[in-house]
Amino acid sequence: MHKNNGWSQDEIDIMLKFLNNSSKPKMEIFDEIAKKLKRNSLSVRNFYYQYFKENPKQDINIAEHKKFNDEEKKDLVLYILRAKQKGKSVRFAITEYCNGDMKMFSRYQNKYRQILAKEPYYVKKLAERYNIKIDIKEGTKPSKNVDELKENKRLLLEINRKLNTIIDSCNILQ
Repeated sequence: MHKNNGWSQDEIDIMLKFLNNSSKPKMEIFDEIAKKLKRNSLSVRNFYYQYFKENPKQDINIAEHKKFNDEEKKDLVLYILRAKQKGKSVRFAITEYCNGDMKMFSRYQNKYRQILAKEPYYVKKLAERYNIKIDIKEGTKPSKNVDELKENKRLLLEINRKLNTIIDSCNILQ
């Protein structure tokens, strides 16, 4: 078995064989592997990413999925923000957005989560630009924009100057 994941070496070999011998997108390959191994396709996907994180030198040839361009990213975020403003859940909005296609649902949901986690400022600015009232929480860490960081740096420099002045005046008194 592979660590604590319950995967036998035979299953890993089958997964690698499928991945090396297919030009299909990853999610389709994961579905095929899941059927062959009688596992859930999301379980296969999760194991795949963990396996290759632990074995980065493993060489396989698989088709990369189509990346989101800027316009697709903007459309997805705006659709979800507008739906949320109407009181719909993110899941409901994504289901509508992908017309119920569950493979696309996972892709869109993952992309939206990634944007929220890594670019909350982008989401906030997009909402402001389109007058969408939202509260960005959803597990994101508060992000600081460039202006806030510059102001913090300026304040720290000012504090340091004042401290140096105080220290210098104390040295003069001695």
